[in-house]
Amino acid sequence: MKSMIFGGIGRWLAVACAALAVSTAQAQSYPTKNITVVLPFGAGAAPDIALRQLAPYMEKKLGHAIVFDYRMGGGTLLASKYVAGAAPDGYTLFLNGFSSVLAPEVNPAVKSNHTKDMVHVMPIAVIPNFIVVNADLPVRTVPELVAYLKANPGKLSYATPGIGTGAHLQLELFKQITGTQMLHVPYKGVETLFIDLVSGRAQVAILTYSATRAYVEAGKLRIIGTTMPERLKSLPEIPTVAESGVRVEVAPWVGLSAPKGTPAQVVATLQQAVQEALAQPHIPARLASLGLEPMTIDRAKFQQYVERDVENWSKFIKQSGIKVE
Repeated sequence: MKSMIFGGIGRWLAVACAALAVSTAQAQSYPTKNITVVLPFGAGAAPDIALRQLAPYMEKKLGHAIVFDYRMGGGTLLASKYVAGAAPDGYTLFLNGFSSVLAPEVNPAVKSNHTKDMVHVMPIAVIPNFIVVNADLPVRTVPELVAYLKANPGKLSYATPGIGTGAHLQLELFKQITGTQMLHVPYKGVETLFIDLVSGRAQVAILTYSATRAYVEAGKLRIIGTTMPERLKSLPEIPTVAESGVRVEVAPWVGLSAPKGTPAQVVATLQQAVQEALAQPHIPARLASLGLEPMTIDRAKFQQYVERDVENWSKFIKQSGIKVE
């Protein structure tokens, strides 16, 4: 009996060791084929633009193509759930971001935050956000907006790409801090959002520079402040919201994440590819011209950064009662 038991254990150990050896060999030879990055955003959105600046250099380092797979829907949950369930082999990655890790927190139907639990490989960029108003609104600064809102409570509406998005959370925080009222109007697509914002049906929004630049230059929209903690080197004329005493300080980020259980050696290979791409001499200036900033913290700090974002904003979400109905 003992020999049969030990024989069974021996066979189990042999199989386990063989599987481990195969897994290790695969990690050491990684990559051997194209790598798919799943995006919960549409083509042309700021995160997509950021990754596209780095992709050619990553491909050169990795020796294989970066394939962009757009899976929009469910407030980024469709894409993140797909990646979380993919094989942890480094061939299916997620273009993660500030809104993505918080999407599960505003949806009562989601029992666990699988986005937070991913392996956060490397940050790519910070995507500065700006408070934007319709050009016909008689405000040019954050203090003027606050004064207008207090004089006209509930008369203005603010547009966002959806409930629980970064823009929604930041403007809800803005309302709480300033004691003002605005009607939230969530949109399913940014095209409709811009149509209403430019026409004046909605008057306020938080958007990226790349998305609003053409409208600002055409005199249709006006940027009155950035929610970044500091003024941007590329746009020093735009004040921070915090300068007016409204402590809304947010640095929305975008980075690559992989399914939980992805081998450390695979993660290290991906990390090095991103680092070398960000180190290209012209990349910082190129990102800055698009209203983006390179995010150069290491992987360990990135992991902490993501966890801190989830912890802090989850508390705000619960306190504010923000949720997808």
